[in-house]
Amino acid sequence: MSENRLSLRLVGELPPDQELTAMFGVHPTTSRRRGMPIGRTGRPTTEDVWSVELISRSEWTHSRPDVAAVDNALRQLQSMIPALSHLDRTRCRVQLYISSIREEEQGGFELPAEFVAVAGAAHMEVFVSILVDWPDDASELSRQA
Repeated sequence: MSENRLSLRLVGELPPDQELTAMFGVHPTTSRRRGMPIGRTGRPTTEDVWSVELISRSEWTHSRPDVAAVDNALRQLQSMIPALSHLDRTRCRVQLYISSIREEEQGGFELPAEFVAVAGAAHMEVFVSILVDWPDDASELSRQA
């Protein structure tokens, strides 16, 4: 099974969180400021990252997200687009961010055309992150024994 997530993500030199929250009318799902430790390694992040989840992993477990989730995400994304004009695009990037955790050997996911159209019209990058959670042969064999 795969789990996917779709977010609006801002990356670069960003205004303070409070300003972004007021500008977009939503609290971030994730906010990391440059220098904060990330992940298991604890390496500091080199850029500010502010993101709002539009479709959760539980709403997108098949190749295509749930219809209701798509409708809700599109409404939310379109309401946030006017605020993008207030950002200095020379200092930050705006991304439609897709995160996928895959447990299958093959397959993929579909991004509905409406998201592609919105991303293009709003001059967003599309960024895809794929993590393959695949058991190594030794641990799989030990579980079967």
